[in-house]
Amino acid sequence: MLDLKLIRENPALVKEGMIKLNADAPIDEIVALDVERRNLITQSDNLKNERNTRSKEIGKEKDPERRASLISEMHGVNAGIKELDDSLARVEEKLNHLLLLVPNMPRPYVPVGKDEKENVVVRHWGERKTFSFKPKPHWELGEELGIIDFERGVKISGTRFYVLKGLGARLQRALIAFMLDLHTGSHNYSEIYPPYMVKSSEICGESVHRPGRRFLVHPDCGSPCDQSIQGRDPGGIAAPDLPCGVHRLLSQGKDVRRERDEGAQERPPVRQSGACEIRSSRFLR
Repeated sequence: MLDLKLIRENPALVKEGMIKLNADAPIDEIVALDVERRNLITQSDNLKNERNTRSKEIGKEKDPERRASLISEMHGVNAGIKELDDSLARVEEKLNHLLLLVPNMPRPYVPVGKDEKENVVVRHWGERKTFSFKPKPHWELGEELGIIDFERGVKISGTRFYVLKGLGARLQRALIAFMLDLHTGSHNYSEIYPPYMVKSSEICGESVHRPGRRFLVHPDCGSPCDQSIQGRDPGGIAAPDLPCGVHRLLSQGKDVRRERDEGAQERPPVRQSGACEIRSSRFLR
């Protein structure tokens, strides 16, 4: 979530970043709601100051009629405060919802492109293998080896899900253990296993949390990094794997299969549902 102060003070900069991302973020609406929110806070604070002043006057007033008049006026002030605070709560709720719709700003050095065809290769590692035959796609190999079952995954959970079996499940478990051991043993992270179910407020600061996504209300592999954890372990955490209900970047999707069957160049990975991941968080003081 972007800092509201950044949007307030540099709306043009944020809009420029959203254009680079091809994102339709409600920046103008956020700025307008922020102005309304601050005005409501000012009005509410002024009435609360008035209430404090009237309370002191009532305490000092000896004339019963004057005292009754001040108390009556106080009721009106209290009603005004309640009305303003109720309006403020509604505005803040809407403002927070809109802030969650704004993606993170792109780094200045990231090249701008219309689509994946304009991606820039930063570096290569290793040598790309060449084959004397046409290699099979991973979805065919996985089914032939009996390690991936797409049909059963769709039957259990719907489209874009799969079931890992045998060595496929074992490979995923081994990769998870490898990553946890690497980060906890070599990168000074501490492993924790957080509660599976968390409050939605605990994940609002996470980059994975966006309204409208298919999201299981659980820590999503490391989200609930609250102050109690932070205070005890400022060096960071590496949380064990948990299944993620949001869409993930994999490439078993039917659109990738279709393009490959039609002879088109294989696209980069598309959104895929159902995955496990390890999320690491580092706390900075």
